[in-house]
Amino acid sequence: MREEILRAAGSAGGGAAAQEDYLVAPIPIRRSLIGTALRLTTVAAAAWTVISLLTSVSVAAAVPVLVGVLPVIWRMVDQSWRFSSTLDSGVVNLTYGLANRRRQAVPLDRIHAVKLSQPVLWRPLGWWEVTVNVAGYATTGARAGTLTLLPVGSLEQALEVVAALSPAPCTAPCPAPDPATAEVGMRSPRRARWVSPVDWKRQTVTLEGGVAVVTYGAVSRRYVFVEIPHIQELTYTQGPVQRWLRLAHVRLDLVPGPVKATVRDLEEDHARELVDKLRARNLPG
Repeated sequence: MREEILRAAGSAGGGAAAQEDYLVAPIPIRRSLIGTALRLTTVAAAAWTVISLLTSVSVAAAVPVLVGVLPVIWRMVDQSWRFSSTLDSGVVNLTYGLANRRRQAVPLDRIHAVKLSQPVLWRPLGWWEVTVNVAGYATTGARAGTLTLLPVGSLEQALEVVAALSPAPCTAPCPAPDPATAEVGMRSPRRARWVSPVDWKRQTVTLEGGVAVVTYGAVSRRYVFVEIPHIQELTYTQGPVQRWLRLAHVRLDLVPGPVKATVRDLEEDHARELVDKLRARNLPG
């Protein structure tokens, strides 16, 4: 799938991309605004402001919250405003921006991890987001570009973007990938409900075709795709309650970025087996 998308993009002529040549066609402004409004950050800030205005709580109490949250909300709007992307010779070319139109190039070979996620308030609308970690990219400061390669889109759009960015086989992500059918597959056991009562059924990891796929989240759903050679380090962690339940986390340490990958609440033996298998990975030359 990834190779087919790249060939189609590479065969396109110069000039403005035709509609069928977009990886992500320009996102409607209405969708960008609604998507931002339905973020928990936006909802929480609005709720706290309303509470401050309608109760005896001082309005001044809302100011620190707004000062911290408004730049985040502005950044979400700005980075999704008329967002579009195309593929050309192994590079994803992005165009976006409200205050200033920005163009950004993201080489596919520097993408180390891809996350497909669905915030809880987007679920009735069927919208998804795709973010990435890119080696050598600044994640903060004035020079930092966006690491969101689909700010808000349909499941079909999201799967097409993931297929272009990652060699992992990517199908409709409901339910979570079945570990029983993968080369290596593990999931949280039933007793993990004591430490993760909501998410435990969706906490899985599969290793297949050189890609680790980590899933978690029953309310806000998340799927992380990492090419195994791009895993920087491995961390086995076990808290006191996990030790009593014979469970453990395995964190896959990645290059800096918004994508995090932790395999949660595995059986102790399975967690150690996973660490041993990933330690034997072939590292990039």
